[in-house]
Amino acid sequence: MKALPAFLFLLSCAALGSRAAEIWTIQASGTSRNLNSISCPTLSICTAVGDSSTTLKTVNGGVSWAFNYVGPVGNYGLNSVSFADSMRGFVCGDFAPYRTTDGGLNWSPVTVQPNTSLNYVRLQYVQLMGSDKGYVAGRYVAQAFGSSGFHTWDYAVAGVVSSDASAEIYAVGNPVLDVKGPVATSLWFTSDTVGYLTLGNGMIQKTTDKAAHWSGKAISSTALNAICFVNNLTGFTVGDSGRIFKTNDAGANWVAQNGGAVRNLRAVRFIDTNIGYAVGDSGTILETTNGGSAWVVRSGITALSLKAIVLVGNGGTGYVVGEGGIILKMTGGTPSAVRGFNLSRHNLGNHQAIDPWYGFTLPDNRVLNVLGRSPVQFAPVPSKQRGSR
Repeated sequence: MKALPAFLFLLSCAALGSRAAEIWTIQASGTSRNLNSISCPTLSICTAVGDSSTTLKTVNGGVSWAFNYVGPVGNYGLNSVSFADSMRGFVCGDFAPYRTTDGGLNWSPVTVQPNTSLNYVRLQYVQLMGSDKGYVAGRYVAQAFGSSGFHTWDYAVAGVVSSDASAEIYAVGNPVLDVKGPVATSLWFTSDTVGYLTLGNGMIQKTTDKAAHWSGKAISSTALNAICFVNNLTGFTVGDSGRIFKTNDAGANWVAQNGGAVRNLRAVRFIDTNIGYAVGDSGTILETTNGGSAWVVRSGITALSLKAIVLVGNGGTGYVVGEGGIILKMTGGTPSAVRGFNLSRHNLGNHQAIDPWYGFTLPDNRVLNVLGRSPVQFAPVPSKQRGSR
């Protein structure tokens, strides 16, 4: 194997060195209420939501957090929040989903269709795909007295939320009268039409028609609590008893990974196909730098259970929220320092920067990323362009 050019070797060392600079700090949230979700449309602006209709917002990167309520004030849980930008966002929980268009200063309820009682819908997760559309998942619980007695419906649901402040909810699977169905715990859409849903019975459901129809498979004997995808093919899901699974073929197959944890895992996020984090009960924080082949346990940060994680700024900054109002901020979590080198075509000579942050072509037209890792697919660079700006 040919040696890397000197500048690539230095970049690789700098990038790997930045992993050691990862720092986790506890933020002063100002609340002891459990926080269940967080969304950060920018490096400095984040909104966290939790029990008792609690909403916290920072506009200075976590230096301070302002308290607010969403929806009816009381013992209502907010389970998930998602912002498309600094102004437009959705929250969902134990009552109707709510929507804001002014950064969270004001929230208005979303109409759920079909127009059943909103109190019957318990939404667990929301993901916005842009400023005008997103997806929600949860459960539908209803009770009614009929000619044959008192009956209960309880089943997983998923649906679409749109900019006109409405939501269409569909059943996942076939609801059975008086049979308790699995809870929809999390979802992730890789495109406008294709999405994945985790269930409390260890199943993953997939849709290819915007949540109207779902088909699934059981991959775990315990509950699955969270899912994320890096691209259209590669995804990860985590669950109870430290279970971690990975797919490289858009959910056709899921392979178990050994994360080294026995606690329930509640959330997972990946920066790219290599670098990712999972968090869970009793302060569990796991990190991988090789796509999940090996996981490192980050211990001694907190003993409180962690429920959600978000990565922002190309993954260089992250936030984790959880039990007792805990908010953790992570900095230095990726080779973000390398991305600031901004190498140009001029000073690379024969080693052409396709993208000054991500890749370089070598004389034989192989492309390496900034870590000198496996080739990245880019178009070859014409020789006449090398060495020029």
